[in-house]
Order: sequence, then C-alpha cells, then structure tokens
Amino acid sequence: MKKIVSIVILNMAILSNTAIAYNGHNQNNLSNLGNVKPYLNKHGINMEFMYTADIMSNVGGGLRNKTDMLGNIDLIANIDGEVLLGQKGLTGSIYILNNHGSKFDADNIGSIQGVNNIEVGKRTTKVLEAWVNQEFVNGKFEVLAGLYNLNSEFYVTDSSGLFINSTFGIGTDMSQSGENGPSIFPTTSLALRTRWQPNDNTYVIAAVLDGVSGDLGEPDGTQISLGGGDGELYALEGGYNFNFAKVAIGGWFYSAKTADLVIAGDKHNNNGIYTMLEKDFSANTTGFMRFGFANKNVNQVDYAWSTGVLFKNILNSRTDSQLGIAISKAHNSLSYRTVNIGLDNSEKGNEKSCFESESLVGKNKARIYFPIKVIKSNMRGCKIDYDKGRFVCPKLEKALGISGTYFREPYVLCYDSQTKNYVSCNTKNLFIKARRDRVLLKTYLYSDGSLKCIRK
Repeated sequence: MKKIVSIVILNMAILSNTAIAYNGHNQNNLSNLGNVKPYLNKHGINMEFMYTADIMSNVGGGLRNKTDMLGNIDLIANIDGEVLLGQKGLTGSIYILNNHGSKFDADNIGSIQGVNNIEVGKRTTKVLEAWVNQEFVNGKFEVLAGLYNLNSEFYVTDSSGLFINSTFGIGTDMSQSGENGPSIFPTTSLALRTRWQPNDNTYVIAAVLDGVSGDLGEPDGTQISLGGGDGELYALEGGYNFNFAKVAIGGWFYSAKTADLVIAGDKHNNNGIYTMLEKDFSANTTGFMRFGFANKNVNQVDYAWSTGVLFKNILNSRTDSQLGIAISKAHNSLSYRTVNIGLDNSEKGNEKSCFESESLVGKNKARIYFPIKVIKSNMRGCKIDYDKGRFVCPKLEKALGISGTYFREPYVLCYDSQTKNYVSCNTKNLFIKARRDRVLLKTYLYSDGSLKCIRK
C-alpha cells in the first residue's frame, strides 16, 4: 500500500556579508566582525559564514507525524594563492561543517530520497573540504588535491540548486553508492581532480578518490583512513553548451568489489552512468533534466531521474526571488526486492518443524510465487521444469554449495506478526516499518529430494 507524505517546511539562513549561494536557502547579511575580515581579504583569505535552520513538519503519511528542526553551520576560508603566496593560478579552500538537530527523514519519513539536504546520520563538527588547486595553460587546465566534495563539480545542475531535497543535489543513483557515500556531504575523502576547459562551452573533469569516505568505525569529527581494501572511486564527466541546451554525461566506478544483493559469495564492481540537460527558455526561466543508472546487482536503486523548472525574478520588488517546481523518482532494483538466500544450519535435522506442510506438484502445474519470479529474472540459467514441476537454478546450487537444488510449492511464505502464522507474501500490510516488523520467510527448498531450510 502506498502512503502519501505531506511535508511543511520553514527555512531560515544567515550569511556573512560575503554571500554564497547554498542550496537555494534564503540569505541575509551580517556586518564585518571588527576589522578581521578586511585584514584577511587584503591577504587573500576570504571568510564565509552561514547558519541554516530548517523546521520541517510531516503532516501525513510516512513513519509518524512530527515537527522537527535541523541545523547547519558552514565556515569557509577561500584562499587566493597569488595574493597570499605570490603563486599565480593557485587557490585553496578550507570548509568546516557542523550539523545538529533532528534526523527528520530517518525518524519521520523513511525515504531513500532524502527530503532535506542538511540531514546527517551523526551530529558532529568536521572538515568537509581542505584542498589546493593549481591552474595551468592560462586557466584551461587545473589540478586539485585534498579533501574534496565530489558534488561540488560532478552531477550538478545550477537550476536544481533551489530545492533542499537531497535528490536534486546529486542523483540518488550515485549518492547511495560506497560504504560511506561517494565523498559528498557530510563525509568526504582524499582526492586528485583534473579539469580541462578549452573554451567557455566545453569541459571535462576527472577524479580519483579514496573508495571509502571517512572511517566507518569513527563517525565523529574528521577521519581520513586509507588502505584496508578501500580501493578507489573513479569519476569522469564531460559537457558541452549547445545552442539549444547545456548537455553533460558522466560515469563512476569503484575498484573494490561490493557484495551481490542476492547471491551469497558473488561480488561486483559498483558503477554507474548519468546524463544531464539544462535549458534556458528565457532570461528568467530555466529547466533541467537528469537521469542516472547504477549497478542493479549491488544497489537498492538501479535508476533515478529528476526534472524541474526554475523561475527567477518573480517579484518585482526582489530581483533575487525564485520559484521552482520539480519531481524526482528512484526505482528499486530487482536484486533489492529479491530475497537473499543462505542455508540455516540451526534447523538441520528439524526439517519437519521448519516446514508447515508438503505439497506435490503435478505435470504442467508449476506455479511461481514472489520472490521466485524475481530470482528467475536475475539468475542466468534458471528455468521451470514443467515435467517435474520444479523451479531449477544451477547458480543457486553453486551459491548454496548443494546439488539438485529446486523450489517446490508453496515456494515461500511470510510471517505475519499479528496472527503469528506464516501466510501468503501477497497479504496486504504484512510488514509495517512503523511497527518494526521483522521480515521472516519460510521457503520450500529441496536438494536431491530432501527438504532444506533456508532463511533471509
């Protein structure tokens, strides 16, 4: 059953008098702090400060109806290396981030596409970026090294920056990747990035980054952990400004392999591609479209898209006024919706208690129930043996390490926590997240004519 989620948002942002655009939040100016800022500016250091507070209320659907507040502090020092050190074409940046407040989406919504782009899993203060960038060939070629936010240049459309939903920053297809995210807000990794821009209409950017951002075992503060099988994340994007629109295409690839969502023991290189289009319909109207694919064997979302329109100068009294309308979709992959199968050795010798009943299948009467029909489409070589009424999967035999493996009806039953019985998995409202129901399955698997118990 689908639930409609209704959200009310109140947003406030305060910036220093050197303003930066940040995810479309409103901006107000503060005065200089004494003479500190002019002194730093004179020496090539430009300080920026912003505080953002979002008050959000879920008024219908989701996990629960509740009003919460999220807060974000940004302190940024942008460095002009030519002014500070006399090195032409050298720039740098140090970006300190603090996040506090609620976990609005995680606690109240439960969406794979975040509803607020300043929500974090761990409230802490950390260095988001710390890098130096050197220009060559009159600024046409650049090399950057240090802690780097991939989404500051990759998978970006300017006109989607108004929206505070996470999916309009970097696509869900890419943001879900990596053991701790792909070096984006709120945790980044060391990177080496190159950028080539031969003219105003063309650019190519490439980056290699640590495959695991931060330290999974220590979410507090700034953590840099290299080695340990992290591997690397490679990213490449190129774009061209045609007469009709700006068009870009990009891709990403992890060198370390990720476990298959379905087959125990199988691993794959996580990867994906995406494309973006942005068009100016008039001086004050811009539209965007983005579409991305991710490896369906290891990711929950195998493709995602978003599109929208941004209207500028909508109020005559405020030239910076904006209004945007957008929509996005993330599609759950077949592998994510498929049961992960493994032998339940604790049930060895208890086959009679593990299975409720036995049901023979006659010739040409085989039936396929969820999730067997999904497994069939994901496992090469699987087929229905109508003569014997079996669903046979050679790849499944290899994964489980047993031969002659096949399923027999009723194939699979699901546990109903209300009736405390195993029932059809098609039963409505069988698993409810707010009730914290466990997903328990009873699957009818045979090997060489003997019953076997398997679990998720």
